[in-house]
Amino acid sequence: MKFALILSALSALVMGHSLFLAVFFWTSPSKRPLSNRLLALLLLALAIRICKSIIIVAFPEASDFWPALGLIGMAAIGPLLWLYLQSLLQANFRLKVHQLLHFSLSAALLAVSYTHLTLPTKRIV
Repeated sequence: MKFALILSALSALVMGHSLFLAVFFWTSPSKRPLSNRLLALLLLALAIRICKSIIIVAFPEASDFWPALGLIGMAAIGPLLWLYLQSLLQANFRLKVHQLLHFSLSAALLAVSYTHLTLPTKRIV
């Protein structure tokens, strides 16, 4: 049990750093503000994944919401990393509507988990 507590404490520090850096990159002025914003969103998605792990380790009886939130964060990390790298490698990179389709899995998981976890379910007897 001590190992889980130490792991949770270290993970909480990492999550705090991720949130701090996300706020820093979101608000700092830059020559490439889109790159900074995408990096901030990527760090936020990583912090969500870490938060899910902390909650599950610290509170094993936590609701089903936390694994779903971690899955949504994991589905967003890939597209955010790809868009961030594109914004670094291309000089005149702009977000286009078709690039936002990469987040359709995250949006679908969010909608399904929201409806599944918030709406009352009917039991068939």
